[in-house]
Amino acid sequence: MLQLEDLQFVWPVFLAFSLLLVSKHLYQKFYQRDHLPKGTLGNHNWTRITDVSKVCQCSVCEMLLMNNLNEYYCDCCGVCADLKCIPGANANIKCKQISVTQDKQTAMKHLWTKGYMLLETSLCDVCEEECDVPNQIDFQCAWCLRTVHTDCKPKIAEVCDFGPYKKFVIPPNCVTLETKRAGVRFRKSHVITIHDPGWTPWTPLIVLGNRKSGNGDGSHVLSTFRRLLNPLQVVDLADKSPEEALHWVTLVPSRGQSLILAAGGDGTAAWILNTIHSMKMDVSQ
Repeated sequence: MLQLEDLQFVWPVFLAFSLLLVSKHLYQKFYQRDHLPKGTLGNHNWTRITDVSKVCQCSVCEMLLMNNLNEYYCDCCGVCADLKCIPGANANIKCKQISVTQDKQTAMKHLWTKGYMLLETSLCDVCEEECDVPNQIDFQCAWCLRTVHTDCKPKIAEVCDFGPYKKFVIPPNCVTLETKRAGVRFRKSHVITIHDPGWTPWTPLIVLGNRKSGNGDGSHVLSTFRRLLNPLQVVDLADKSPEEALHWVTLVPSRGQSLILAAGGDGTAAWILNTIHSMKMDVSQ
């Protein structure tokens, strides 16, 4: 039987070991995660920066990011931040919205982000000079992907035309959501209407994939398309069923011929095709 003297020695050791386990768990949860989805640490969809070839700058403190374990970017809008600046980014920097309460006939304005991670070498849309010059703050629109220098930004038109991938995008002012309470603290939104933006051609693209399948390529595909499209159009089947994802596809006006991209292996593709068949969706065109 343990004596009192033994307990005086064992208790500090047990406490120290417990604190070590808790610290390891918290570190793995927040510092070693490749993806911090919306709702985990705010309203951005944070993904770890792993590509050392891309120029990154924190959108909050404006420091260059040196590709350590604690640096993230939002794969929806392109905002970059180190872990300590993420709360500031969530509080002060807007992300792409899947729906806005704005008339569909009203032109959308640019959604500018600074300190972005370049998708590729970019030129200023105004002066046509490079935008990746050291010690220079540049901006990029999260929707049309145009880049501008700080000094050139006042010279560019306010209206956003959604850029080169416009025909694949469902603009947020054409989406109507219905929000219902899901528990005490959470609300869940459902798409109830999708309006025709009036673009020609218009073939909205819907990307379905599973970040947990295969060797993880699905996660990279989903992340890439969130940057190019309305985040509504990119569905992770690890979080939603194909039925839920494809339901709102049926709401797309008949003029807009939807394109469905399956990002995954044979199992994911078969799952999506079987769902399309069971929902009796028209795929004749």
